[in-house]
Formats: sequence, structure tokens, C-alpha cells
Amino acid sequence: TNTGATIAHGSQDGAYYEKLIDCISIPNKEDFFTDVDYFSTKLHELTHWTMTKERTNRVEENLDYATEELVAEIGSAFLCAYLGISKTPRADHAKYLNCWIQRIEESEKAMTKAFTLAQKALDCLVELQEKKAEVA
Repeated sequence: TNTGATIAHGSQDGAYYEKLIDCISIPNKEDFFTDVDYFSTKLHELTHWTMTKERTNRVEENLDYATEELVAEIGSAFLCAYLGISKTPRADHAKYLNCWIQRIEESEKAMTKAFTLAQKALDCLVELQEKKAEVA
């Protein structure tokens, strides 16, 4: 809530961040197998949400789809660890693995870049929490 992100629950099309309207769409919590699946997915989409110019300006990086997904998944893992949520890999992550492996094989710096960008997303979201706490 403190991020100020617009999050629309009830999506029948899965979870996604819509850059054009700056909104996260996500199914209802009860549509997920576990609470951890729900929260880690929400954190994944929040990581995408940080890409805008006024947040982390990751749009300037002009990342391809697979790399942005890797950033979002690492960001979700960082955020889960930060919040004390025990995250476990899900079966649907397997479809991304080949793309991630390919990116890493194409560039030795790909993994470092993805982790760096994910850390910036984490820093952005934590800062938004701290700013909200200062106002309260």
C-alpha cells in the first residue's frame, strides 16, 4: 500500500504490470495455490512497476522481455527475503529458465546487470516504505 502502486485485483488473465496505464493486475488472493504464491507474484509485479522513469528508470535500459522477467524474479526473491517470506520455486518458473540461461551465456555481465537492477528495484520499494513511515 505504501508504494502507491495501483493494483487491480480480480484479473482473469493472470498477473501483469501494464506500463501504459501504470497499473498492476493480479488475480484475487484465493485464486493462488498458497499465500506465498500470491505475495511473491505481487512482489514480482511490483518489481516490474519500478521500471518507470520516476522510479528506477529501468525503461532507459531497453531490456528485452526475458531480461526484464529475470530482473522481476530476482527482485521478487530479494523482496521475499527482506519481508521474511519463504519463497520456493514454482513449476511455472521453468518456462523462463531457458531464456535466462541463454541471456547469461550470451553475456557474462547479464547476471550481474539483472541483480544490480533488481537491487535498485528493492531499494526503490524500501525507500517508498520509509517515506510513508516518516509521514505517519
